[in-house]
Amino acid sequence: MIKKIKYIVIAVSISFIYTQTTLQLLDQPMNANSIASFGESVANKSKNISTNPASLSVDGVSIHMGSIQFPVDINGNHLGITFPLHNYNIGISYSTINYGILEDSQTNNEFRAYENSLTINNSMVIRDWLSLGGKVEFVQAKIDCFSLTGFSTFFGFQSNVFSERLSIGYSFENAGKLVLHTGDIELLVNSQRFGISYQLEHIPAKFSVDYKNRLDDFQQIIGLIKWSPSDLLSFKFGIDSKVSDLSTGDYYSDIFAGLSLGISFDFNKLSTDIAIHNLGPAGNVYGASLQFRL
Repeated sequence: MIKKIKYIVIAVSISFIYTQTTLQLLDQPMNANSIASFGESVANKSKNISTNPASLSVDGVSIHMGSIQFPVDINGNHLGITFPLHNYNIGISYSTINYGILEDSQTNNEFRAYENSLTINNSMVIRDWLSLGGKVEFVQAKIDCFSLTGFSTFFGFQSNVFSERLSIGYSFENAGKLVLHTGDIELLVNSQRFGISYQLEHIPAKFSVDYKNRLDDFQQIIGLIKWSPSDLLSFKFGIDSKVSDLSTGDYYSDIFAGLSLGISFDFNKLSTDIAIHNLGPAGNVYGASLQFRL
């Protein structure tokens, strides 16, 4: 019974910050770089598959992998490849979230729950200052004897102006449907995300602000600061407007709720990312990712 209650608490807590869709993988950042920035700003270029499919920008073939640890022994993993092809940037990744062994409080029967996702991302350079992109995710989930499959599509653009110091972006997310084990079809709740980012001229820091809204009236504002003291090291600090959803009324539990921190290291052909995201009384989300450039 206690284990079941803990599972429900953490699942609800995670959904406040990341997603309100049926499946976590449809909106859940699956690499450490994105955890530190709540899915990465839609206005910024990204070396990994991120929220905005148009943001993907790579200069060679890269293999990336990572792991995420949620509270209550829930863990996620991803493995993918990104590569350029003429004016296109292609990304393919496989992700999974394992909820572990759960227990039915009425029958005491134990069962497993998991979600799997295959993502294909394509961004296209239209001009030096403009990219368009699309992404499709094929998903599968099972909890006990209940299962579902489905797909979700994302579309977006990303643009750089003023010597690439000012960037803007937009993504339309979760256009798709799920097929339940009963044969019923559930349409996903669509959302939009707008973002603007500015790189300071004489200080190695970038400020980003995103606004996200869904058709069910959910709204969120995300702030991000990226500081890069050198070409080998960068830090990310993030906060979002939904931090109040994690409040308990206790000052020491609430002071860091909703905050995120990430550190990136870049060594020649190897990049590493480490991130932590505080969920208040529910605990922390930890992530670590590696990227190998071939």
